[in-house]
Amino acid sequence: MLASAIALMAASGINAVLIPVRLQQMGFSNTMVGLCMAAEVASVVLVSRYVSKIVAILGLPITLFAMAAIRLVSLLIMARVASFPVWSASIFFFGMASNIFITAIIAWLSALDLGKHAGLCNGLFSSALSLGTALGPVAVSFSGFEGSKPFQLNMLIVALAILPVVLLFARIPKIAPTPRPRIGYVIRLSPAVVLSAFIGGITFFGLPAFLTLYGTQNGYPVQRAAWFLTAFMLGSVSLSPLIGILSDYIDRRYVIIACIAVGMISAIYLPLASVGYKAALGVLYFWGGAAGGIYATSMAFLTGRFRQEDHVSVGVTYTLMDCLGGTVGVALIGFAMDLDRDGLTYVISLAAIGYFIFALSRYSVVRSLQSN
Repeated sequence: MLASAIALMAASGINAVLIPVRLQQMGFSNTMVGLCMAAEVASVVLVSRYVSKIVAILGLPITLFAMAAIRLVSLLIMARVASFPVWSASIFFFGMASNIFITAIIAWLSALDLGKHAGLCNGLFSSALSLGTALGPVAVSFSGFEGSKPFQLNMLIVALAILPVVLLFARIPKIAPTPRPRIGYVIRLSPAVVLSAFIGGITFFGLPAFLTLYGTQNGYPVQRAAWFLTAFMLGSVSLSPLIGILSDYIDRRYVIIACIAVGMISAIYLPLASVGYKAALGVLYFWGGAAGGIYATSMAFLTGRFRQEDHVSVGVTYTLMDCLGGTVGVALIGFAMDLDRDGLTYVISLAAIGYFIFALSRYSVVRSLQSN
């Protein structure tokens, strides 16, 4: 399961550094790059209502095989056709398949009895996703950014993601059919935690989409700038499990707030740190840990609060809000970076401030009601 997640996100990690660079080489602005990259996460918003039905009807193995095939075809088209509309459509379907694949794995994880180790297990899963994304820039450094070689390498990685499914085919659990995901129900009972998925999506999708371009705009060669994404994801890999363990002993809602606060501080200091390469890598490392901690802690909170039969709804709701935040974040960051080189830090900081206002005021009201 974790091996599939790593390979799945390695392919997305390659796209995160390859596609923005290639689009900029084709002469498109940051705003256009943002719109194209937003198509990857916008697709999830459109299909989220049907994900659980797809998984239940097809079953986990067939769903995983079908989504891998769609990703392969999307990459093949991008390797052969250099057109903005074609790339946007291919990225749309690549993102749709990737997120259905992730949701299927989350359903697989949710079917297991994690007990009191839910925070640790979700932290390890978050680390696997981040490790895969961190390996993307490493992989593309071998193939380079030119020609069809990086796309061919990416297709190979997509194929590898399905290998663990083949090996564990007989042990993959069956997912019982469920009614339409109760998205409104999950949001109504845990609005602040669900909103953290939206804020996390702005960071976890918006930042990687532009980190390489941000590095090149600060004077670094594209190969060195690509390591910004690796530093961010390695922070998530190494720190998410620790934050997940911490959340097993501390109120998870406040751990989430602390993670978002660290992200905001990192956003404020990144422009200062970017004048020194090692300082920028350090800031991005801790920022990645905080971003990964939001996922690990939020999912542990939600799966612990809702019944087993609602876990698919929880997964769909979290993924929907995560990707909705990513869609908004990528588009806004692209537009903001056309106005100012540090536009990405402004977008993420303002989003964090808005979350603090909502979450802290809500928790204060809840405490007041409980004391009465």
